Amino acid sequence: MTVQLKAAVLALFIPVLTAGTMAGAGVSEEPAGGEPVVTTDSTVVVYYFHRTARCKTCLTIEALAKEALDTYLANALAAGRLIWPPINIEEPGNEHFEDDFQLEFSSLIVAAHGPEDGVSWWNLERVWDLVGEREEFIEYVRLNVAGVLENGAPREVED
Repeated sequence: MTVQLKAAVLALFIPVLTAGTMAGAGVSEEPAGGEPVVTTDSTVVVYYFHRTARCKTCLTIEALAKEALDTYLANALAAGRLIWPPINIEEPGNEHFEDDFQLEFSSLIVAAHGPEDGVSWWNLERVWDLVGEREEFIEYVRLNVAGVLENGAPREVED
């Protein structure tokens, strides 16, 4: 990730990190009109970025990703260490995400918010290849998100 992109993404979350620390771990808000997700230093955000018009494949990617998180990472979701905000990048205020995360199409992004390094993120691009293989898709998402939660980096994705 470039220094400029890190700075842009970090700038988005500086007030958020402070609010999350003051309010306690796990405070979150659904993004609306570009409002950021409240995070803490040890929070991982799994974004599903999409446009207003979505095909069946896009809807399936969102549903399977949510299923993977709800089934295998429910404790992290409940504790606020993991946040799941699907975001329509065509809604007013959300357009910046397209540049922030270099989005070209609907994408599943895992972003880790750390106290020293700012924000690190990974695009789980293989979801497009695995969308027809439910179990493999869920395992791919589970392994990579768990890797970021446990070790600060996904297990399969290279950046």
